[in-house]
Formats: sequence, structure tokens, C-alpha cells
Amino acid sequence: MKSILLLLLGLLVSLAGTAQKGYGKRNQKNQCCMGSGCCYVAATVDQSSINPLTEKEKSTMMMLAQEDKLSHDTYYRFNETWNRQVFDHILQSESQHMDVMQSLETAYGIKDPSMKNKRGAFADNFFQHLYDSLIQEGSKSQVAALQAAAYIEDRDIFDLNTAISQTKEANLLTIYGNLRDASENHLRAYMRNLQAAGGEYHPQFLTEEQFKKITAASGGCMLQ
Repeated sequence: MKSILLLLLGLLVSLAGTAQKGYGKRNQKNQCCMGSGCCYVAATVDQSSINPLTEKEKSTMMMLAQEDKLSHDTYYRFNETWNRQVFDHILQSESQHMDVMQSLETAYGIKDPSMKNKRGAFADNFFQHLYDSLIQEGSKSQVAALQAAAYIEDRDIFDLNTAISQTKEANLLTIYGNLRDASENHLRAYMRNLQAAGGEYHPQFLTEEQFKKITAASGGCMLQ
């Protein structure tokens, strides 16, 4: 556990200076696959409420899209390596989330060629190094892979919370909120699998209080 935290925290410090269809009204029936731990984001873009975005909102959207690709590509490798159903099911969910983010970028006229990169390849050096480090750590054991997955969801939720706090655009608030709900469910699924395997993870981005509240709620899965 210490090795993954030191590796990832060191990476974050060293790299800090470098840097489907979707949306609209939140679908209250947007539910996770029963027993699978995967969440599908279902909504529609309200074309009538599309407004010009700030440069910060644009860069944040592209960053969140890269995070979805990071999740998808990392879980794909972990599923290949460890053949655990929790990775397989959440991988399917992340694939749909990538489609959602690409559609959102298209709706706002944002060109993001990085999303077309092959699996495991990132245009942004930060995400490339983070992916490589996560794969290296997660290849050591199933517990390490689940810890790495929990780290990803911990980061995703934190970044989505930040993005939500920095925009008033209705479509963004809806989609980011749906994605956050999905990531919270994924975090619960990974934590339950991790605890069942005798491992632990402590939040690196969320506060302990936020983390405990999320993991104590219902949702997620116990797939092995």
C-alpha cells in the first residue's frame, strides 16, 4: 500500500508543473447495472442552453475526458491481467462515459484528438506517466490493482466536484453530476472487493469524511 501511495504522490508532485450520446436534464432513473457495479450515464444535451465556455471550462472538460480514458484503459489492462468481474463491468461503464464526454466536447465545439489515441496512449505527458505508473503498480497483485482503481475513482470524484463548483453551465452540471454518481458507485465496488481481499486504501484527494460517506452508502458490487 505504501509503495503505490509514494509512487503516485511522487508522480503528482514531479508532473504538477507540466502539464453515447449525452446530457441535459438529469435522468433520475439513471441507475447502475444491478449487481455489476457499472453505471451508465443517460441524459440528453439541451441544445437550447448551450452557452460559450470559458477557457477554464474548456480545459477542465478536456481533462475530465482524459480521466475517463485513463480509467477505461487502466481497467482494461487490469481485467486482462487479473480477470476479475469488477474490472470487466466497470470497464464497460467507462467506455460509455468516454462516449458521453466526446459527445459533450462535440456539442461545445471542442476538438480533442487525444481521445482517438490508441489504448494506453495519451497526448498529455501527465496522464501518460500516471497510466504507466498505475499499470506498473497494479501488475504486482490483485490487491495492488484494486488499490490503483480506488485511487483513480478517488481522483475522479475530487476533480468532478471541483469542476461542478467552477461552472454554472447547466449541461456541464448535469453530466458532471451523473459522472460523479457513477464514480462514487465504482469506488464503493472497488472498496468492497478490496476489503474482501484483505486490502485497504486511504483517500489521497477526498477528505476522510467525504470518503467514508461515499463508501458507506449503498451501491457497488461484490463481484470477484
